[in-house]
Amino acid sequence: MGLKKQNHLLPGAVPTIHSQPEANSSLLKDYEEASCLAVGSEPIGDLDLSDLMPETGPGNEERKFNNVGIQCDIGFVWSELRRKCVTSVGTQVEPVITDSEVQCEITLIPTCSTPLCSPVKSVGCHSDDDNKDQDYIPSNLFSAEVMEEEEEEEKKSQKTEENERIIYSKKGSVPPQSESKFIVFLSCLLQLFEFCPLCTEPATAEVSSVCGTLIHVTQKCLTCSYARVWRSQPYIKKIPAGNLLLSAAILYSGSMISQTLRMLKIMKIQCFSRQIYHKHQRNYLIPIIVQMWKEEQEKLVERLSNLEGGIVLSGDGRSDSPGHSAKYGAFTVIEQRTNKVLDVQLVQSNEVPNSYWCEHEGLIRMEAFLANKNLDLDVIITDRNRQNAAHIRRNMAPKGTKHYYDIWHIAKGIGKKIDALAKQKDCENAGLWRRSIVNHLYWIAATAPEGDEDMLEAMWKSVSNHIQDVHDGHSELYPECAHGPLDEDEQDKEWLQPSSKVCEKLTDLLLNKSLLKDIKMISPQYQTSSLKALHSLDIIFAPKHTAFAFLAMYAR
Repeated sequence: MGLKKQNHLLPGAVPTIHSQPEANSSLLKDYEEASCLAVGSEPIGDLDLSDLMPETGPGNEERKFNNVGIQCDIGFVWSELRRKCVTSVGTQVEPVITDSEVQCEITLIPTCSTPLCSPVKSVGCHSDDDNKDQDYIPSNLFSAEVMEEEEEEEKKSQKTEENERIIYSKKGSVPPQSESKFIVFLSCLLQLFEFCPLCTEPATAEVSSVCGTLIHVTQKCLTCSYARVWRSQPYIKKIPAGNLLLSAAILYSGSMISQTLRMLKIMKIQCFSRQIYHKHQRNYLIPIIVQMWKEEQEKLVERLSNLEGGIVLSGDGRSDSPGHSAKYGAFTVIEQRTNKVLDVQLVQSNEVPNSYWCEHEGLIRMEAFLANKNLDLDVIITDRNRQNAAHIRRNMAPKGTKHYYDIWHIAKGIGKKIDALAKQKDCENAGLWRRSIVNHLYWIAATAPEGDEDMLEAMWKSVSNHIQDVHDGHSELYPECAHGPLDEDEQDKEWLQPSSKVCEKLTDLLLNKSLLKDIKMISPQYQTSSLKALHSLDIIFAPKHTAFAFLAMYAR
C-alpha cells in the first residue's frame, strides 16, 4: 500500500548476563538493620550485596548450598533491650455502667469500737509517659533477691497484724468498771465526726438519742454514703455501763442520790433520773450486796466451827435517829477473836411495840441465828441494857454463856453523873475528880483477877476513901492503895473533906448498889470498841435523820 515495512529484532539478538530479576532492595535493607542490631553496631551504609546472591546465566553452573549448624556469642546487651523494648504507658477508660436490681446480705457497718480501714487513695491515670519510671528488670535474672524481699515483707506484715490483734484483745479484755472515764464536752465530741473515716470527705453528725450518761451520735457521709451510729459506752446486758456503774458508785460510796443528781445538774452533766437509780439499786446492786454478805458470813461460820471453844461476841444496837422515834434499829455482833462481823439484825419499829424494843428483838434473832448455825456462845459483851441483861440471864446463862458489860459504857455513865453533880451548889470540886475516877475504873478492869467479882468490888470501893486522902484500911481483900507514897504535887490536890456535902454525894454516887452490880460484870479482856468504830463508819453510809427503804437500809 505504499508503506515501508517496520523492522523487528530477532529473539536472542540483545546480549545479557542476568538470567533472573534483581533482588528486592527493601529486603536487603531490613536484613542489614537486623544484623547490625544483633551485633550491637551502627547500621551499615550502602553495601553491594549482589555478589552474595546466586549467579545463574548462560555459561555458568548453578551453585549448590548445604545447611550447617553453628554456636556463637552474639553479645546480647540488656540495656539496649530495656531502652528499646520496654515503655510505661498509662491508660484511661470510661467503663460502661448499667443499673440493675440485686438482693444481698450487707455486712454490718463498723461502730466506734471497730477498727476502720484506712481511706482508699485514688490512683492517678495519665496518658503521657512518665520518664521517671524505673526500668523494667526481668524477674528471672534477680529472682533470689526478689524472693528474699517478699519474704521479709510478709514477716513484717504478719508481726504487725499480730501486734494489732494483741493490742485490740488487751483493749477488749478491760472490764468497764476498770476502764478510765472522762468528762467530754459535746462540741469537742462532734469534732471527731466532721469527716468520713473511709473517704475523708466532710460528713454530717447529730446526736440521735441520749439515755442517762449514754449518747448516740449518727454520722453520714455526703460523698460515699457511709453511715454509722456511734455510742459513748458499752452495754452490760442491755444496760448502759455508765448508768449502772454510776448507780453502784453512789450506793457503794455512801453518797445520797439527791445530792449527786443536784451536783450533776449544776454542772450540766447528763444523768439518769432518781427512778432509774432506785431500779438499778433494787434489781442489781442490793442483790449483789446481800449475796456477797451471805457468802462471807458462811465462810466465817465455817471458820468459827473449826476453832476450839465457844465463840466470844460483842453486841450493840444502833438506831437510825436519836431518841425514841427511830424507824429502824440494828443489832450487830462481832466475833472478838477474829474481829469479824458475824451477824447484823435489822428490825423495823412497826415489828415491835416501840423503837426501844428494836435492840432487844435483834438480840433474840441473833440467838436464833447462832442456834441455826450450831455455834456455841461462850461469852457475850453488851452495854447495860436492862432488857438484854434480863434475857441473857434467863435464856443464855443456863446454857453456859457468860455475860459481861462493856467498860466504856459504865465509864461514860459515871462521867455524866459526876458532871451533873459538879453543877450543883457547893459541889464544884466533884468535877476535879472525874478523870481520876474514870481512870481508876479502867485500872481495876485490867488488874483484877478474871472472874473475881468480890475483888473488883473491893478495889472499886477504895476510891471513895482515896478522894478523902485515906489510902489504907479499905477492906480485907484490898487493904491499901497500890500507888505508893505521894509526892508534893499529888499531896496538893483538892482532897474532899469528910462529911462535906460534895463528899457525901460523890460517895453515894460511887457506892450505888446498882453501880456495884455493874462493876462486878465488867469485861476483863474484850470490849466493844470495835463496834463503836463500825458504827462510826455506818454513819457515813446510813446517816441519821435520812429515810431509806428497808432493803436499802440493810444494804448500807
